[in-house]
Amino acid sequence: MAFELDRDRFVETMKYQAEVGATENGGLHRLTLSEADKEIRDWFLEQMEAEGLDITIDEFGNMFGYREERIRTRERSSSVLTSIPSPTEGSTTANSARSPPSNSFGR
Repeated sequence: MAFELDRDRFVETMKYQAEVGATENGGLHRLTLSEADKEIRDWFLEQMEAEGLDITIDEFGNMFGYREERIRTRERSSSVLTSIPSPTEGSTTANSARSPPSNSFGR
């Protein structure tokens, strides 16, 4: 399966994510259960729904979006949306894609 990336869409998406919880010095402060966390999670859920993905949220709040393909492969989208402290000034986010645990549950 070929993967194509819309560069402009990707850049705009990253810019928007960087605005939610942004600090004055260019860092990011988006801790779990904060208003910024709720805002970005709601946004991410809306993005996955708009793409028609099947969505699961596990017991830790990790969000996963799946698209079933004709050849029985799974396209995944997931993201760590909270801020992770950085050794330098401010903080940053991390993105990851992985399979959900076997005990994940639907939204």
